[in-house]
Amino acid sequence: LAAQSSDAPAVMARLVKRAVLLDVHGQSAHVTAVGERGHILLSDDNGKTWAQQSVPTRRTLNAVCWVDSRTVWAVGHQSVVLRSQDGGKSWAKIQVLDDPETAFLDVLFVDPKKGFIVGSYGKLFSTNEGGEKWTETIQDDDPHFYQIASAGDGVLWLIGEFGTVWRSTDLGQAWEPLDALYEGTFFGALPLAKRGAVVFGLRGNIFRSEDGAAWEKIETSTNALLHGGVQL
Repeated sequence: LAAQSSDAPAVMARLVKRAVLLDVHGQSAHVTAVGERGHILLSDDNGKTWAQQSVPTRRTLNAVCWVDSRTVWAVGHQSVVLRSQDGGKSWAKIQVLDDPETAFLDVLFVDPKKGFIVGSYGKLFSTNEGGEKWTETIQDDDPHFYQIASAGDGVLWLIGEFGTVWRSTDLGQAWEPLDALYEGTFFGALPLAKRGAVVFGLRGNIFRSEDGAAWEKIETSTNALLHGGVQL
């Protein structure tokens, strides 16, 4: 609780562009990067130049999501949630959970009203009101959820430790656990057509499924942790 109450605005740092940054997301030419010590960088020219923004937290920020041309969300350690309503230029804290032990690890909005926040120990929050009100979904198990990804058409993927690969076909109202044949941690998913996906994680593990039922392990030449991916 002492750590929770000791938060303060992020320091405007001369060398902020060399800080550890953990996520980046944008819309059109506008891009936001977030990272340690509450640092948020904004670019309005497709990433050519970056400027640090004033932020009301020093907690590590793990994920950022642009909803539209003005609304941006960011989440991080000690249950911090931030929202910008002017395209990432200014930020305010939004109270979702008051727990210094919880790390929020990803945030996703599928439209301006419907959004999700996921994190450590099975934390899963959703909103149908554009973030004005958040509801927690309690899990039977409590793995760390590292990513929530949208495939469109109402299909969502929820990825985490202990081989967690969950799929929802109704925008998160119900979740179906899928067996990807690996008990280690997954960090992300790339949704495919026909409700399949590529999932990846620790020790170079990559699994691919056309439909979420049968999984094929993709051989790689690395034991490195795979933390992110993109489909071009």
